[in-house]
Amino acid sequence: MLDQLDLGQKLVKSEYKEQMDRMGIKLGELHRKIHELGIPVIVVFEGWDAAGRGTLINELILRLDPRGFKVFANNLCHGDVSAHPFLWRYWNTTPAAGKIMIYDKSWYESVLTDRIDGVTPQDKLADRYNEIVSFERQLADSGCVVIKIFLHITKKEQKKRMDQLEEDPATRWRVGEIEWRRHRKYEEYLEIIEDTLSRTDREGCPWTPVAAMDRRFAAVKICGTLIQALEQRIRNSGRSEKDLVDLREK
Repeated sequence: MLDQLDLGQKLVKSEYKEQMDRMGIKLGELHRKIHELGIPVIVVFEGWDAAGRGTLINELILRLDPRGFKVFANNLCHGDVSAHPFLWRYWNTTPAAGKIMIYDKSWYESVLTDRIDGVTPQDKLADRYNEIVSFERQLADSGCVVIKIFLHITKKEQKKRMDQLEEDPATRWRVGEIEWRRHRKYEEYLEIIEDTLSRTDREGCPWTPVAAMDRRFAAVKICGTLIQALEQRIRNSGRSEKDLVDLREK
């Protein structure tokens, strides 16, 4: 899946601003509409270390009504999480009707970083994937829009960004031995990622791989993906075709 991406795609600043200004207005309108219709939305952000998850999540939420979304940061989970099934924390954070929940890393940690780090044993993988697919199917069947983004960069670009993070005292904490170990295992990790994407790319919960070498291009791609998914869901609601046409004409 990732080998089909054109990683050389870029946007100049003027084109980026023009597209994001237009998309920002559209996202605001669609956000209000899903609130009226009571449609819950989940946006999952996964990707390589230093691929720009935080920056790109920020680009997205700047275009949304702050009263209508939350961001769940997976790395901030503490307490008795290990005492529950691994999907427990996510069932407890799924969005209410008309709200958006954005996951900065998600339930995929169990089959991505935990897998490359040796935390998830091989004999548990099949169960993990089955649980994930079942979880997402239940969300989609209940009317939730599930959008899954994977941010892809090359090994060379990852090293460049990690070096830059280490050089800045304000961001040095974001890169440690764990991140460098994963970087050294880039090729092995790539196989794990491809395996995960292929196993969990399902109708109703598809993956959208995003070339994240150029952050302007990635931001536009992500916002465009969200717009397309929300328009499709509103169209499928059966009550709002006229509303969608009105939005497009604005």
